[in-house]
Amino acid sequence: PYKVGQSHVYPSHFVAMVSKIVLLAAAAALIVGISHAIVLDGTTSNPLGPYKVGKMTTGGLSAGGFMAVQFHVAFSSSVSGASVFAGGPYYCSGGSEDTALLNCMNPNMVMKPPSPSSLASYTHLAYDLKLIDNPDNLNTTRVFIYSGELDTVVHRPVVVDLQEYYELMAPQGSVVTEFDIMSEHMYPTLNWGEACTTKGEPFIGKCNYDGAGAALAQLYGTLKPKVTQVAANLMQFSQTQFVSDPASISLNSIGYIYVPTSCQQGATCSLHVEFHGCEQTTADIGEEYPQHVGLNEWAESNDIIVVYPQVVRSYLSPANPEGCWDWWGYTNKNFAYQSGPQMAFAFKLAQTIMGQTSA
Repeated sequence: PYKVGQSHVYPSHFVAMVSKIVLLAAAAALIVGISHAIVLDGTTSNPLGPYKVGKMTTGGLSAGGFMAVQFHVAFSSSVSGASVFAGGPYYCSGGSEDTALLNCMNPNMVMKPPSPSSLASYTHLAYDLKLIDNPDNLNTTRVFIYSGELDTVVHRPVVVDLQEYYELMAPQGSVVTEFDIMSEHMYPTLNWGEACTTKGEPFIGKCNYDGAGAALAQLYGTLKPKVTQVAANLMQFSQTQFVSDPASISLNSIGYIYVPTSCQQGATCSLHVEFHGCEQTTADIGEEYPQHVGLNEWAESNDIIVVYPQVVRSYLSPANPEGCWDWWGYTNKNFAYQSGPQMAFAFKLAQTIMGQTSA
């Protein structure tokens, strides 16, 4: 027998009120869960997976191109290649905004960028100081570099320096360039965006040239023909799960990820981390970068997950008024190393997608 204490009989209106509270709490929990999930073939899952990932690459435009180089070099044991549109070599800015804006974008006879050989030497020093992965990993890398003939933002000599930098670090034949398209400062597409010779938002241009296809072909080899992207496969995710106060390092609270249907269903896929350029935040151009640069169409047919992390404009602390990724030190002096705030965020994001850590 059990000892039974005094029983309680509650009024019916109290029971109804408690039942209503429980139901409301359950509904709220369900709504929160759905906000972090997708539905595919009757199953619910986190947009960030984890998924089966066998290879990781990176890419970006302008400031996003500089960021992609940083990400590639600093995490070279994990990142096997980079596609860089209008970007420059690793640590070009040396942690100076003035050097970034002048020497590393619009150099002249007086304001010259650091030499590729000096930056290669610094890369090895950063490894010796245990700030980045061993640059010898770049011996097996693949790189695609694009510079428009008419680019008036990141001038050609800087991009040539990037080519020379990678050629010092990587084996012969592993770097492919495209310097002959008559485009302004933009991500070139076949038929979407502004006129190819125009500089301005969304900095995506119809150039009769498939920049995304050329980049991915260099990074991944022969590709299957592209297909129409599946609208439901482009999803938002919360960046606050990686940084509690995203604005403190100029991050948006949300990012985007494109997950091909095959990857959602368990296929082994690749991961491409793509960084947008300055003035391409969601406040500036909405979802045009993740929707229209042309990566998703190739990703869908070639089992490549594409994640599009997002930054925001910030005006005081940190000072990032044009919404650029940090390649000169506006977050802190470690911006180009594995410990840099945005670098650590991006790598943790990638690890989560690959199932190597929990979100």
